[in-house]
Formats: sequence, structure tokens, C-alpha cells
Amino acid sequence: MPYSCVAYGCANRASPEQSTQFFRFPHSNEELMKKWIEAIKRKHFKLSQYSRICSDHFTNDDFQILPNANRLLLRLDTTVTDIHECWSLRPT
Repeated sequence: MPYSCVAYGCANRASPEQSTQFFRFPHSNEELMKKWIEAIKRKHFKLSQYSRICSDHFTNDDFQILPNANRLLLRLDTTVTDIHECWSLRPT
């Protein structure tokens, strides 16, 4: 199933030629999950098993660096960067 980012205003979709990665909501940590939902700025958002947030909404400090890893790994306590802040950080 192709994924798209659920963050308000984000049009990123998973595709083989795209380097953006997509992350599931932290269902096992209710407090952290609420922070993620608040950060995506969507009214009446309904979380599903397919809901994903793309790597554009995290900072470099949010990722773990593992030797020989071929994908980004989020730290366990990572919160989503505020969506409006994220757009202001993007290069134009």
C-alpha cells in the first residue's frame, strides 16, 4: 500500500524514487501519540493503521545513527516538529 503523509499541507507520498521515509504513529506510547496528533494540525483526524508521518517533519536530532543502516530510525521519545515550523525550515 502506498503511503502519504497525514500532516496538514504535506503532499509527500511514498515512491521508490523518493528518499523521504514514512513513520507509523507510536501506538504503544499514548502520551507521545497525542503529541504527534496535535503536531500534525488536522481537525477531526482519525488515526488508522495506515497513518504515517514523513521524515520531513522531524529534525536530524530525532534520528538514531546506526552503522550500516540503510534507512532512518527514529529515537523512541521523538515528537513531531510543529508543522508550521517545519514548512518555514524548508529550503525554497
